[in-house]
Amino acid sequence: MAEVVKSDESRQTEIPVSGMHCASCVAKVEGIIKAVPGVAAVSVNLATNSATLTKGSSGFDLRAVVDSLNKGGYPARLTETHLTISGMHCASCVANIEKFLLAIDGVVDAAVNLTTGSGTIKHLAVDRLQDKITTALAGSGYTATIADDDHQDSDPTDSEVAELRWPLLFSLAAAAITMFIMAGEHFHFFHIDPEVSGHIQFVLATAVYFWCGKRFHLGLWHSLKRKSADMNTLISLGTSAAYFFSVVVLFKPSLFPTSGGHPEFYFDTAIMIIALILLGRYLEAKARSRSSSAIRKLLEARPDEATVIINGVEKQKRSEYLEIGDIVRVRPGERIAADGEIIDGTGSVNESMLTGEALPVDKQSGDQVTGGTINTSGSFDFRVTTAQSESRLTKIAAMVRHALSAKPQIQRLVDKVASIFVPIVIGLSIVTLAIW
Repeated sequence: MAEVVKSDESRQTEIPVSGMHCASCVAKVEGIIKAVPGVAAVSVNLATNSATLTKGSSGFDLRAVVDSLNKGGYPARLTETHLTISGMHCASCVANIEKFLLAIDGVVDAAVNLTTGSGTIKHLAVDRLQDKITTALAGSGYTATIADDDHQDSDPTDSEVAELRWPLLFSLAAAAITMFIMAGEHFHFFHIDPEVSGHIQFVLATAVYFWCGKRFHLGLWHSLKRKSADMNTLISLGTSAAYFFSVVVLFKPSLFPTSGGHPEFYFDTAIMIIALILLGRYLEAKARSRSSSAIRKLLEARPDEATVIINGVEKQKRSEYLEIGDIVRVRPGERIAADGEIIDGTGSVNESMLTGEALPVDKQSGDQVTGGTINTSGSFDFRVTTAQSESRLTKIAAMVRHALSAKPQIQRLVDKVASIFVPIVIGLSIVTLAIW
């Protein structure tokens, strides 16, 4: 299974196909693929269960080929890769990232989940996939890394929470001070000269706008470079309008003559918008962190080392390096390092992490044990029967990750509608300004 297309000069792509059993199947697959526009020639190999496509002058849509094969009953065998994504803030971000990922040669489908900060791509075998993902997202303001189900020592959302914490606290404090000043003036609790009040708000708003709101302005810059709008565009434009208009009013009040009273400032608007958006993103990052933490804790149930019996001698071995056939000794109170079958001894194993049953289960020779469970009493040796990448613990973690990153059809529709929300709002704003 290989992606033959290495550059624009190459004209062939190899697609693995399942469901073929005879020469008749080969003929049907060839007919299905030839019907796709842009395919100049196709050669189907029953022995290798693959089809080699040659591009026409205009090229072909790989997704159309895969869809045709699936509908014809000969589905393409695709690899599914999970991604950890950072830098997303709205449905427009989701649409942008999916578009970038689908532009990678060999990628057939991409689904990105904003809530969990994750995504899934289905693709042919692609050489240096991580490098191609990095290149596709370069300069966009987003980052995506291939998730490792076996190693979850760090989580990007943890660093995101840390990065948001101080800007959030400062912006909330600035918002509270600004609201206190405005409330005091409105309800006549105290009186502050309008110019003094304006300068206090100016100092607070300047720090909030340039420091706390920096991520939104950078987001605007990235959206301009990729020629697509997102929520950062609205936030940056809105706060910039409020801030810079207020600066002009404060230092050049003669440009805005008023009949009595004093000019109105909108520093509080810029401060409040940034503070509330940061609060929302902080809570969102915390929620994603909890989801990732659940997977990490599940994988941490497996011990770091195991006692392996080699020629009758006990030796310590890292759990991830255990191989099928290794003999592992488990003493009372130890966690079982891998899935296997007991060959000697007895024990009582707490399997509550799998079944929810608090009472230990008695185990003896011939019984199966699962990595991550705890041997509460007794001692036994077991033979490893499953590689760590195929263990029950790893599969559970993979299923949880898939459930978190999967996106139902209704959410795809919502994302599609939401992706045009920002351009519509900007358009309505321009029309309103023109009429006003």
